[in-house]
Amino acid sequence: MNNSAVSIAVIGNCQSAGLASAIRLIAPSFEVQPWHLGVWPLGEPEEIAPTLMAYDYIVFLLTDLQLTSLPILLELKQQSGTTIQIPPFVFAGFHPDCIALSNDSTRQVIPSPYRDQHSLIIACSYILGLTEHRVLSLFNRYVYESMGYLHSFSAAKEIITKTFQRSSINLSEAIESWVRQSGSFMWIPTHPKKNVFLFLAEQILSKLDLEFQSEIKIDLMPDHMENDIQFPIFPEIAAIIDGCIPSPMRQATSLSALNGDREHSLAEQIHTFYKFYSTTDSKILSAALPTDAIQTLKSLILD
Repeated sequence: MNNSAVSIAVIGNCQSAGLASAIRLIAPSFEVQPWHLGVWPLGEPEEIAPTLMAYDYIVFLLTDLQLTSLPILLELKQQSGTTIQIPPFVFAGFHPDCIALSNDSTRQVIPSPYRDQHSLIIACSYILGLTEHRVLSLFNRYVYESMGYLHSFSAAKEIITKTFQRSSINLSEAIESWVRQSGSFMWIPTHPKKNVFLFLAEQILSKLDLEFQSEIKIDLMPDHMENDIQFPIFPEIAAIIDGCIPSPMRQATSLSALNGDREHSLAEQIHTFYKFYSTTDSKILSAALPTDAIQTLKSLILD
């Protein structure tokens, strides 16, 4: 078909900009507009629905549950034959200690000094009353094994493969290829790197029967999430992944996090979280944490 005047709206979460950027890269003549719902461009779903109808194609980067909770967008999807829906790309296999928490009663996200992301070990340790120095010693293979972290990659791979199969997208070979080429393909569990977005863009345009450039230099594409939060990949986890899929994983690991353009050591992360939690309602924090994680850590420190 003639792609000269094709317009595409990408609506979803914080991943919308990255996906839109990838579509523009492989189809530079397209007009592509991302919407991060509730953030930018501003507007409630009811307000932006008429604008979305003006686009030739709409990509919903939403889960079924999210779409069902937005009746006006669900109706738009059902009425239009030029829409496609895929779930957000969430993969915790590299960062099993990185977790988002929400208030158990209000369901509102519990903030964090690292953009709403928490360390499960640090948060549980704070609730258990451990000193910062004691927490530092808990970042070891024995604790990771007890918390289930060493099996996180295979479990996450199985989950996301099944999730995207429901959208008729096969991720198995892609995941192995990404790991072999560059190691980790995530900055944090909800922030994919640009090679993921490029793959999804190709899948989406293929499903929409739209032409695109297949030989693309990925270096030309900005990585919208590279300068945001980056959580560490623990060396013990990297070694497990590298043993299954030979890759550059071991060379890309540390215990440091990146917040914007500044690296935070593990000790600094612990101190930053503890200082922040001292201003947080401990009952709310405790209720938000997985009970089994608290109990597992408690049993370890009592051994």
